[in-house]
Amino acid sequence: MNTRRTSRRWLAQAALATTLPVALVLSGCAPSAETSNDAPAGEPRTSIVIGSTYEHDGFDPMNPASASANGERLVPVFDTLLRVDTNGAAVPQLAASVESPDGATWRFGLREGVTFTDGTPLNADAVIYNLERHRAPDSPSSSQYLLADVVSMVAEDDLTVVITLGSPNFSFPYSFTASGALGLIGSPAAFEADPEGFNRAPIGAGPYIVEEWVPDDYVKMTANPDYWAGEPEIKELTYRVLPDGQSRENALVSGQLDITVAAGNFEAISNNSDLTVYAHGARGGMSLLPNTSVAPLDDQRIREAILIAFDSANSKQVFFGNSDIWDGTRGCIPFGAGTPQCEPSSVKTDVERAKQLVAEYVAEGKSAALEIMTTGWLGSSAEYVDQVLKSIGIESTINSVNPGDYIPTLYGGDFQLGMWQMVPFESFYPLGYTIFSNQARNVIQQQDAEFEAALQTGVNAATQAERDAGLREMQKQWNDKAYVTWISPMAQVVVSRADVSLGEGYLGGLAFYPQDISIG
Repeated sequence: MNTRRTSRRWLAQAALATTLPVALVLSGCAPSAETSNDAPAGEPRTSIVIGSTYEHDGFDPMNPASASANGERLVPVFDTLLRVDTNGAAVPQLAASVESPDGATWRFGLREGVTFTDGTPLNADAVIYNLERHRAPDSPSSSQYLLADVVSMVAEDDLTVVITLGSPNFSFPYSFTASGALGLIGSPAAFEADPEGFNRAPIGAGPYIVEEWVPDDYVKMTANPDYWAGEPEIKELTYRVLPDGQSRENALVSGQLDITVAAGNFEAISNNSDLTVYAHGARGGMSLLPNTSVAPLDDQRIREAILIAFDSANSKQVFFGNSDIWDGTRGCIPFGAGTPQCEPSSVKTDVERAKQLVAEYVAEGKSAALEIMTTGWLGSSAEYVDQVLKSIGIESTINSVNPGDYIPTLYGGDFQLGMWQMVPFESFYPLGYTIFSNQARNVIQQQDAEFEAALQTGVNAATQAERDAGLREMQKQWNDKAYVTWISPMAQVVVSRADVSLGEGYLGGLAFYPQDISIG
C-alpha cells in the first residue's frame, strides 16, 4: 500500500470575491491485493469492490449512523420491503404489495416462501418484531418517530401486516424504502440468540450474506443462493473503507475499485472515458442547519446574513470546479431543476447586506460567535463555510465530531450551526421531514405553525399535486425565514468504472441495490 500525506486547502478569503480555484495536494492509499477485482484471463468478473467514505457502526438497522446514510451496506444484507421506482412511486420489493384505502390503514402483503439466511421465515410476525424494536421507547433508531402515529400493528395472517395510523399519511410507504430504516427486516431468531453478535454478523433475507468484517478496512459479502429474486450475478461484494477522497479516486481510476463516491475533482472524473458519473441532475444538497433555539441563530438577522453570504459562482467552483454537473443556481436545491417540487425563487447573494445585518446585531451588545458542527465525511467543506462566515463578521469556529456521534448530536440539538448533506431523493419524506418537522427530529428546532402546515401538506396530502404545492410553499418559507442555507447540490456523486452498470432502477444517492449491478 502506498501512502502519501494529504493536504487540502480552500482558498484565501481575499479570493472569495472572484473565481475560487481549489487547491488540492493529491494522495493515494490503494486497496490491498486481497480485495482486487481482477479476474482470471478469459473469465467474466463476478466480484466488485466498492469504495466507502467512512466506517459504519454495524449492521443492526437500529444504528442511527448506518441507517441514516441510506443503509449503504445494509440494503445488500436485508433488502427493503419497498423501493422507489423510476416514476417516484414506492413499489413492492421484498414485500409483495402495499395498499391503503384512506392513507391511515396500510396493508402490507409479504412474498410466500421468503426465508432469512438462517432458514427462519420472513413472515408478518418477523416484520412486526422489527418494527417494535424501532418503536420501543429506548430505541436508538433514527426512524423511531416514523412510527409515532401508529395505533396498531396486526398480523392479519402469516403474510399480511396491517398498520393503522392515527391520521392519514400518504407518504408512509416511503418509510419502508432505502430512504428509511423500517424496511430493513432482520431475523428475530438471530437477534434473540445473540443481540450483540447480530450487529457484527447480521441475518437478513437480502441478496448478500456478510462473510467477513474487518472494521476500518473492509466488509466482504457473498451472494445469497436462496434470494427470493434469484441468486445475484455478482457473487462477491467488497466494501472497502477509504475516507480520503483522492485515495478513492486513485483506486477507481486504476481499476482497484469498481464503484465509489467522488468528491472534489469532478472535472477530471467527468472527462475520463473509463468512468461513468451518476449525477442525476445534481439533486440533494449541502446545507447549513441553524439551531433556531439558541443565540445567535434565534435571531433571523443572523440566519439571513448566512443565507445571503454565499455566492453561487464561488460555491460551484469550490465544490464542482469547471465540471458541468451543477449550473450554479440555488433555487431548486435540494429537489433538482425542473422537478414539480422546485420553487425557483432563488436566494439572492448580497454580501454587503449580510455584513450590515451582522454589524447591526453586534451593535446591540450581542455576540455573533458561533460554532460550525461538522464531521469527517463532509470533507473540507467546513473550511469554506468558515471563511465565508468570517468574511461577513461572524466569529465562527469549526467543531468536527466523530462520525458515530454526528447524527446523535444533530438530532439531540446540541449544536449551533450544523453542516448536513441531503442525499439525492425521490421523496422528501422521510429524510427531509425528519430534519425539518417539529413532529419529527426537528433539527432546526422550529416552532412555526405556518411553516409546519406547509410541510405537513407537502408529505401528508392525498394527491401528488397537493404534496408538490405544499413543498413549494415550504421552500418559500425556508428562504423567507432563513431556516436553512443550501450552499450547493450534494457535492458527492457515485462514479463507477465504465463497464459496470448500477442498473436502470438506480435513482442516485449513496445506496443502491447490488443485485441490479451488471458488468460488461
